[in-house]
Amino acid sequence: MKIYVKVKFGNTKKGVEKTGEKEYAVYVKAPPIKGKANEEAVKKLAKHFNTKEVRIVSGRKSSKKIVSVKEDK
Repeated sequence: MKIYVKVKFGNTKKGVEKTGEKEYAVYVKAPPIKGKANEEAVKKLAKHFNTKEVRIVSGRKSSKKIVSVKEDK
């Protein structure tokens, strides 16, 4: 499934928050430098959806991303 993600940097909130039908906010501590925030966001989404197959489809250099999540069965 594809979801829309807004990554929020340097925030005191933690985790993943559903903001719409297929929209999520991911709160990360890592700065958006050298892909560190993307790595943290992918890990948090994988944990949230209980899967290992999460990848950024679009928006690697943006705070708004399209992410593919393959749900484990």
